[in-house]
Amino acid sequence: MSFLVNKNYGQPTAHVTRYALRLDGFASLHAGYAGGEMVTRSLRFKGRAMEINFSTSAAGSVRVELQDHNGVPIPGFALSDSREMVGDEIQRVVSWKRART
Repeated sequence: MSFLVNKNYGQPTAHVTRYALRLDGFASLHAGYAGGEMVTRSLRFKGRAMEINFSTSAAGSVRVELQDHNGVPIPGFALSDSREMVGDEIQRVVSWKRART
């Protein structure tokens, strides 16, 4: 979704700025070049596939870890098991290298 904003109306520096929002981009997180981490509150997942939406730069990526209620990684779903995701996706299924099915 795009929208245009008229800036500095009636001034020599007048210009139009275009802003773009992803279809689902009303909330987001940003990490610098060194990376970052996001932790959600506990949730109950009752499915066979987890989908996320994300947008990375060419130098960035996303990985996902699932933890138990004590914050301990679930075997097969640790960050080191997560497949790296790069790109700009509205719905991407998260996967792990050796996840049980």
